[in-house]
Amino acid sequence: MKKIFEAFSSLEIRDMTIRMKRREKIIAIILLVAMCLSMVPYQALAKTDYESSTIEQVEEINDEHVYNVDVDPKDIPIISEDISKRTANEKHFRKADGSYEVAIYDTNVHYKDGYEWKDIDNSLVSTTKDGSYHNRANQFDINFPKDISKQDIKVTMDEYQVSWKLVGSKASTLVKDDSEKIKTSELDLRELINISKQVKYSEVIKGVDLVYNLNGTKIKEEIVLDAYQSGLSFNFEYNLKGLSFEQTDENIVLVNEINEIVFVFDPLLMFDDKGNESSDIEYKIEETGKNTYIFSVIPNDAWLQDAAYPVTIDPTIDSSSGMGIFDTYISECYPSSYYSSTKMVIGDDGSNGEFRGLLYFSLPSELEDQMITYASLGFVKQSVTEDA
Repeated sequence: MKKIFEAFSSLEIRDMTIRMKRREKIIAIILLVAMCLSMVPYQALAKTDYESSTIEQVEEINDEHVYNVDVDPKDIPIISEDISKRTANEKHFRKADGSYEVAIYDTNVHYKDGYEWKDIDNSLVSTTKDGSYHNRANQFDINFPKDISKQDIKVTMDEYQVSWKLVGSKASTLVKDDSEKIKTSELDLRELINISKQVKYSEVIKGVDLVYNLNGTKIKEEIVLDAYQSGLSFNFEYNLKGLSFEQTDENIVLVNEINEIVFVFDPLLMFDDKGNESSDIEYKIEETGKNTYIFSVIPNDAWLQDAAYPVTIDPTIDSSSGMGIFDTYISECYPSSYYSSTKMVIGDDGSNGEFRGLLYFSLPSELEDQMITYASLGFVKQSVTEDA
């Protein structure tokens, strides 16, 4: 902002846009008054309401810093969120000139409470004497025990319940990540700081940590290996209420009694310290009793032997139906192939030619008949190769 308008702050720009808006309203009022004799009562009332709102806004305007300049639409300040336009992963913001900005997130940022979309808050709070933690506000409640060897991790949503534990876990105390994401601007309503949170259980079995990341409506479980071990198999005991395991063409899912999908397990994936990835992970699901299952995760031993440690195995469970955002990347050297990964490779790595990332998503229905004045896209950079 300061590089574009060296003399003006964001507050000054806001004043300017409001003042320009006021002038437009004054002209409109003059025209309405000129035509009032030919108006029906309904139109006259509309004019009266218009004048009232204009007077209220004029009283708030400061007479300082009135400049006749062109302002880039993206630099016009946001003044509030229109919560009536929320969806699971969209926020709509009203700007100082009356225009709107729509933020589309890659995860759910709202959950439905009755007819109202509310902000997700995955902050972890302790409300019990046993030292366990649960998330503050979401469509589900997840409870992390203080000692993972004494209690299961438990998720409750509506009338459904899912609890699980790693068979053979040793005593391990929960460590909560208390680091807070710092907003780059306290005035930027688009920045969300309580969507993602993490807990960790160290050495649940020899050389293995369990890490749980909450991100929107996703529960990301990471099995972290600090060194190679042969013949690994991780057996999780699941207890379900109102649900059962099913296998679809693409995913493992938990369905209710009328076969509706309630939770989805993302495809299993593992990656090493150098970013190498593999989906060569076998799994088995065995029903061992009423509503009780053993879910076995068996990573490929040959891949683990060649991996750079630590290695992370990533089973993720999601309580939403997806964001409708799809991505892939393609390589100049292999033009007939495309890649699915936890990351998107972009640029030239010096040996495999140029990579390009591709994104597909639908525009919000609110924008279908609107003129779009600007757009931007944000990425999180994970790493950069020396030859990039």
